[in-house]
Amino acid sequence: MLPFIFKGEDMRKLTTPDLFGFVRLIKKLGLKDDIKSMGLKASEKTNPEEFGADLIFLVLEKTTTEEGEALIYEFFSPIFEMSVEEIKRMDPVNFLESIMKVSDLEKWSAFFKSAAKWMKSE
Repeated sequence: MLPFIFKGEDMRKLTTPDLFGFVRLIKKLGLKDDIKSMGLKASEKTNPEEFGADLIFLVLEKTTTEEGEALIYEFFSPIFEMSVEEIKRMDPVNFLESIMKVSDLEKWSAFFKSAAKWMKSE
């Protein structure tokens, strides 16, 4: 995956620590069962972009409190290479597009499908 251009600067690629940060975010927001359910419902025919968009909106839907909103800003701050305050001032459409750009949705979709199947066997 190539770095994406963001406000004239390189947005860094996702790294393994970002995965663990995402898992911590999911845990804090109480989304494990929701994501597990999404992964189990997904099939090989599931469109990765649609799955990714559903996942993003699920997370955003659960962050309607100020605490949840702060968690989102803190999670994306190092990825976007911006301060929390800069992210807060972003245009909402640009923010959502940036979230979609930062990840390879096909890989994330495959990851969550696999993780859901693994969690099913627990």
